[in-house]
Amino acid sequence: MGARREGLRQARKSAGYTQERMAQACGVERSTWARWERGESDPQPWQRTKIAHALRLSLSAVDQLLNASTPHAAARTGMTPSPAFPFVPVPANAETPEPLRGNDIAAIHATMGQLLALDGQCGGTEASRQGLRVFRGIQRRIGAAPCPPALQRDLYAAVGELAEIVGWLLYDANDQDGMRAVSHESLMYSGWAGDRSISLLTHQNLAMHAEWTQRPAEALMIVDRILSGHTLSPRLESLFRARRSHALALQHRPNEARAELARASSLFLDGARDSDPAWAWWVDQRQWQWFTAMVHHLAGDKDIPVTAFAHALAITPAGRQRGRYSYTSYLFGALLEARQWNDAHRLADTLPALITDVGSGSGRTTEILRRTLKKTLHGDVPVSIHDTARELVAAISRTA
Repeated sequence: MGARREGLRQARKSAGYTQERMAQACGVERSTWARWERGESDPQPWQRTKIAHALRLSLSAVDQLLNASTPHAAARTGMTPSPAFPFVPVPANAETPEPLRGNDIAAIHATMGQLLALDGQCGGTEASRQGLRVFRGIQRRIGAAPCPPALQRDLYAAVGELAEIVGWLLYDANDQDGMRAVSHESLMYSGWAGDRSISLLTHQNLAMHAEWTQRPAEALMIVDRILSGHTLSPRLESLFRARRSHALALQHRPNEARAELARASSLFLDGARDSDPAWAWWVDQRQWQWFTAMVHHLAGDKDIPVTAFAHALAITPAGRQRGRYSYTSYLFGALLEARQWNDAHRLADTLPALITDVGSGSGRTTEILRRTLKKTLHGDVPVSIHDTARELVAAISRTA
């Protein structure tokens, strides 16, 4: 019997799938999926594609989850799986470090899958700590150890993708300076590898970071450079145009923002293509509802953000706790802006559990909620809403 694939099981659970639902998504029996998780058999190549789509991972990450087995007894309990990365520190007095090999690249891909699973469940705070530690360890290793020329491109591509993921995790943890620094390192490694796909994603992340840190002009420069310098598929162009729409809204240019969002929405409806990068799964209906809500919120609309955030929350899988925490916090703020007190009060009842489960795990989402609560405590709201806000502030304080 093969060793249990603990990473594959964790990825399935963090995506909100039971074994039965996962088997249905892959077009197989539950018993077949169970054998894959136990390491007793392997999926065919075409089945791996379905696994990648269902788990929202790249094919290479799925391959590494299938190839890198983890004994069940070694898995952590709770929701904090630790990335198993086999690189060992290079001693300061080492004259000839051990050369890098193909299994080192495989370990990087396996680590990426584990970090994404941890992020989906718990948020970026813990995952970013683990991911940054792994990334810095890799940097030290590749800076000292020889690497066969035939492996260099794949190695730099893997390190660039890992840095992109760590950058996103730092963004979610609300370590914006760290995010910016690691993302630029991702661009360096991806450039060495000639990896256009991860370079595009990292530029998108940097535009997103610029918007969060109230630098919409910088976000527009990043986005316009991509739109003018690259031929993009409809799905990728829709992403960058939606990002552009949000930056315009932040600059208090509502008419231009709405027009850009309409153009982006038309491209989004064209659907994805087989040639789109593996990460394009992220540009989904939930993300689109976020863009719709945010642009209309910044334009002064009250009702559309409520509808859009509610839709995004409704289609977020139960296992995606970080996502549910984020959309619940956004929706709570939108309901308060629309003065829909009863709905806001009912939704607030779901927040304490999410704060406990994720809370400090997603520093950026907690900051969004904290800002909403501060505004509520100083605003003209019913007493019951004011009391609820105080209780939520206390709940956040307990997780700090």
